[in-house]
Amino acid sequence: MNNLIYKTMKKIAFTLLMLLTLSLNAQVKFLGIPVDGTKTEMISKLKQKGYTLCQDPKLAEYETLEGEFNGRDVHITVVTNNNKVYRIVVQDVKTLDETDIKIRYNTLVSQFRNNKRYWYNPYVEQILDDDFDISYEMRVNHKRIQANFVQKLSEDDIQKLWDNFPEFKEQDQDTQEALYNVIASDSNSVWFMIAKLDYRDEYWIALYYDNLNNAPNGDDL
Repeated sequence: MNNLIYKTMKKIAFTLLMLLTLSLNAQVKFLGIPVDGTKTEMISKLKQKGYTLCQDPKLAEYETLEGEFNGRDVHITVVTNNNKVYRIVVQDVKTLDETDIKIRYNTLVSQFRNNKRYWYNPYVEQILDDDFDISYEMRVNHKRIQANFVQKLSEDDIQKLWDNFPEFKEQDQDTQEALYNVIASDSNSVWFMIAKLDYRDEYWIALYYDNLNNAPNGDDL
């Protein structure tokens, strides 16, 4: 019995150490660019992708970029914490009515689900039903309509896992896959929501790529 307890505790300790180490290294990527480093570095890399600084005076002060993303004209904003990039915000330029925003939202959910680079909780339904009243839910129930996904570990991240933790080979495939997702969930989050103009029933999608390792955690309080 003592030997069994020892083996169980050793396995738990190994798993926790592995999760901690990999979560500190695994980074969410936007257009293949790690969401990390300084704001200046990130903006420079986005410019290399073809994005340009927005000329709108209201957005220029935030160094907002503009260009095309996933077939839509968008504004891109780089958000930092302690001079490190922790979030990329991508917002549609064009607003839509309630019918079209529902189609846009559901299409985006399907695109993420079908993208092998992402993991999502299969037990949480994120598609909006035809009778879902977006205006009512947002205005009366103050509901935030959003969908959440996790960017899977890259091949480099997985290779580091195998190099640093040989014990990982002892796990079966299902356990390995589950641990991959836990590690990724601890370090990154990709999510989007429906945003609305205050004075009109016009909507757009706001998409967020978050590096949770760099996110505010209360240290400055």
